[in-house]
Amino acid sequence: MNLQNLEIKSNEKRINYRDLMIFIVPILIFGLYLFIYNPGILTTESFNQLHQIAGGEFTNRFPFFHSFIEMILLNIFGTPLSVAALQILVFSTIWTVICKYHRDDASKSSNKFVAQFIVTLIICLIPINAVYSITLWKEILFSYGLLFLSFLIKVLIDRNGQISMKLAIIMAITIAVTSQLSLIGLPIAIITLVAVLVYIYMKNGNTDRTFLMLPAITIVLILIIGSLSMAYNVEDAHINNQGGAPMVWSVLRGDDWNGQAYYITKDGAQLKEAQNLFYTKNNITPTAGYEKLTSANLGEANYNLVNSFAVYFKDHTLTDTLFYSPALYMYLAIILLVAFQLITKSKDMYLVYVPNLINIIGVFLTCSQNENRFLYPNLLVFYLLVIIFISIYFRGSLKSLPITMNADKAKEPSNRTYQSQPAYEHTYDVSEDHFERVAPQADSISYDEIESLLDETPQDSSQSIPQTETHSEEEYDSDLIDEILKEIEMEKQNKD
Repeated sequence: MNLQNLEIKSNEKRINYRDLMIFIVPILIFGLYLFIYNPGILTTESFNQLHQIAGGEFTNRFPFFHSFIEMILLNIFGTPLSVAALQILVFSTIWTVICKYHRDDASKSSNKFVAQFIVTLIICLIPINAVYSITLWKEILFSYGLLFLSFLIKVLIDRNGQISMKLAIIMAITIAVTSQLSLIGLPIAIITLVAVLVYIYMKNGNTDRTFLMLPAITIVLILIIGSLSMAYNVEDAHINNQGGAPMVWSVLRGDDWNGQAYYITKDGAQLKEAQNLFYTKNNITPTAGYEKLTSANLGEANYNLVNSFAVYFKDHTLTDTLFYSPALYMYLAIILLVAFQLITKSKDMYLVYVPNLINIIGVFLTCSQNENRFLYPNLLVFYLLVIIFISIYFRGSLKSLPITMNADKAKEPSNRTYQSQPAYEHTYDVSEDHFERVAPQADSISYDEIESLLDETPQDSSQSIPQTETHSEEEYDSDLIDEILKEIEMEKQNKD
């Protein structure tokens, strides 16, 4: 049995067909969008960043680490297609890990997997997620990083604040990288790190080596990544985002909403339009061949079909509100978090939302543009909470059997009376350590012993209930009295 347990744990760590199916859904759907919009979707800002990479002159208008990632990819494969492909791969990997963690692959039941697969399919079919995955914006990789950071916090909560060295390293890398992918990433990283450290300290009450390694590794990585800006002489662009137009924070979009769910037009010529706007506005000429871009499939039937589908979702009031409103997803996330508190009787799950909450506050304080991409993490973190809810729901349904909760059964005396308990009512031991106490005993029972126990089990259910030995004064044993009377008669005869 111990070997079977080891085999089950080993299978849980392996990649299986369920992982592949979850992974392949965004790869296929997002990959289709990338094929249709080849080499991806670019805006005027995207061309600005490409121009900096091509010319080798960088400003802090964009987080340099993001420009550095794009520069490496473009040197390997000189087309924006490589950047979009990386974004698809990053999301697919993160989402597969999230689903695998919240699913028991050792169980024969496939309920969780089916639910996860359906949710994954819906997410990928919503155009904003597919279009964002192939759009060259710094906010995309940042949003994926924030999603993964929220997931790691959930893992930490599941461990009740016990952080291993492996988890500390992964969390430190995620915090450091995410902090360098957005202009407000560093404040988000610092506040999140402090919140995590406070949580760990409150749960454990100590500051061991692993606890100290998390901030140490995070700070070192932030400094190393930040030093790239000095190495490439990144100049100050003198950007001042303060005092910009506030975001419209409403579930229903009003006439004052100037933003777009994503940059896409009815005629599909957004790539050429953005390119011309950038070069005309800045009075410069392209510095590399990959800046002279247009959608490879523009005008073809498949292109028009997918583009019309995406535009319809963006322009229709109902679909725009249901699938693209950052405010709606923030409210829904809060509802789920409250539900988690009611179910688990714990407020720890609110920590999962801290990185996204800081991002929301940062956007309101610094953002001068009304575009959903700055609040795209709202959607992604809500998707994460849905997966967590599915896990809790199916796990909770197994515990909703009509049983009597009795965690102290093991401490009760054995000489108990069953007179007041009906024959059909049973009490089960569902204490947390029940299976840990029973498992070692189960390992030591042989097959022959189990058979003998089954043979000794009474068939009549009435015999399985011990009867009380207490009797009233009126109850008597007639056979015993008759025997006594006979002995008295025999004694009289002997005397005679």
